[in-house]
Amino acid sequence: MATANKGITTTTTATEAELLESIPEVMKALNLEEATIEPAAVATAQMAPYTTTDSETETSSTSSSSASALPPTTDAVRLPPGYLPFDYHVESEEYHPHGTSQCLFSKYGVPHISPQKAAELLPPIPSPRRNVGNGSGSGSCNENVVKKLEGKIRATTSLSQEDPANGLIYKARIYANNDIKLIPTKDWDATNECIKPRRGTLSVLADDFFSSLIQTEQEDQPRWLFSGVLNGWPSLVLLEVRSIHVTIRGTRIPSIKRGIQRLELRVWSLEKEGKKGIAPQFPVSKNKVVRYKEVHVKLRAASWTSKGWSKSSPGYAWWYEAQRLTPRLLHGEDMIRIPKREGEDNPECVRVHMFSHRYAMGLHKKENPKDRFTYHTAVLLEWDHQQYCTVVELALLNGMSGYGGKSNWFDDKNSTLPGLYRAIPKRMVAPWTWEYAEIRCQDVEAKNLLEFKKFIWKYTGHEHRFVDPKFTHSHDVRLSFRSKDHITRYLLNYIGRDRRYSEVFRNCQTFSADLYGFLAGKKGIEPFTYFNRIEYQNRSHMFLYDSNQYEQWQ
Repeated sequence: MATANKGITTTTTATEAELLESIPEVMKALNLEEATIEPAAVATAQMAPYTTTDSETETSSTSSSSASALPPTTDAVRLPPGYLPFDYHVESEEYHPHGTSQCLFSKYGVPHISPQKAAELLPPIPSPRRNVGNGSGSGSCNENVVKKLEGKIRATTSLSQEDPANGLIYKARIYANNDIKLIPTKDWDATNECIKPRRGTLSVLADDFFSSLIQTEQEDQPRWLFSGVLNGWPSLVLLEVRSIHVTIRGTRIPSIKRGIQRLELRVWSLEKEGKKGIAPQFPVSKNKVVRYKEVHVKLRAASWTSKGWSKSSPGYAWWYEAQRLTPRLLHGEDMIRIPKREGEDNPECVRVHMFSHRYAMGLHKKENPKDRFTYHTAVLLEWDHQQYCTVVELALLNGMSGYGGKSNWFDDKNSTLPGLYRAIPKRMVAPWTWEYAEIRCQDVEAKNLLEFKKFIWKYTGHEHRFVDPKFTHSHDVRLSFRSKDHITRYLLNYIGRDRRYSEVFRNCQTFSADLYGFLAGKKGIEPFTYFNRIEYQNRSHMFLYDSNQYEQWQ
């Protein structure tokens, strides 16, 4: 483990730290539980400089004997103005939801998990699906780079496509502390002189990242985990380092799949250098001719992230119950488990509708050809209680939580802190990905189709949200088992069987066609646009079967 106080890099090992049972408990140790904070406490947290509290000092003093190598906990870390040292859900819109500026501050560097327990949390090292990377050898990370660059520079395709069942893969962008001019302006806050929080690039400074790695103590080989809050994303708190890649400036190589791209080299991997006990480190080019443009680190989350946002509630689907007296958001198996435990009503779905629209680009932005042919499709459900309707859609994984909870289906989309974002648990706040999908269910205020159409017309126009809305299908729900918990089970089965997202064969249009045809018992339901019909195959059967009974996507 390592501390991350500004200007200090010290590696320590916590041998007597509390053994945590799961990553959610690590989040709890980092003060990232879903809890509100009093305004007075928030005001105190906003004061600069930020210093550790008495409780933090006590925690550090009770650590192992090796913790004596830690820097004094009284060292102050000055936060940029307006940023909180920790990012809490707050009830007032006075506070901005995007809190943490850097990925690490003093408290994030205090050991929270022992190397022994970290090793227990790690699954076995997976075998990559494809690994044709070039280059091997011994020595340090930097020496390996020099060897590859002295002779013929060969491209490597070692971005191994690991089995997603072993956990989600993230790719962070690392910058040297003394070379911040390479950081793009979109990722750099020039006013506060820091990396902007919660960017899709997962940008972080090298000293902050590498000083916060835990080295496990395993007999077969050591492994390294990042322990902190990566780029301010609350859910990215414990990630295994898989490999390090560098992109060379001034190089252009052809690629069949990606066109012209820069030369990329792998300089460290867990399977090669890691197996020899060489620790990951920031690569430094010793060749004046070769300059690194970017340094990427491939990170792997816990194995259960392949199935859901939490270990206890698998399933990449969520339901925002906005029409409750106290709105809440449930995800995974909790969508069935909690309402059943609380004895809540279980309404039946009576009508189903399928509709499509283009996204508004703004009055002063012209649509390109792709925009004019891109339609989003969703399904509207009507219930027997006639109190509200539910919009069901398939979209990019973490697209809503990573975008600040800005949903098109609610009036408060453009508010500082939308109600949906208030309800999202912190473990769901992560950057979105183009490879995987999630299913979203959102209870809207409209009680029937007519009221929902009025809402759509209200926000139709290039200056609003929707363009060219079309309601293509409407029918009674014919399923015998059509209560809310039944429909929830169907959705969990569907997303559990295949989590991929594709603009061609698996997207919002194909999902809506499957769901509408399944609920209405109708044949011949196809995606809205012609382009999505080419590769479309009806997969309504996936709603019925337990995804856990299948070993792979079929």
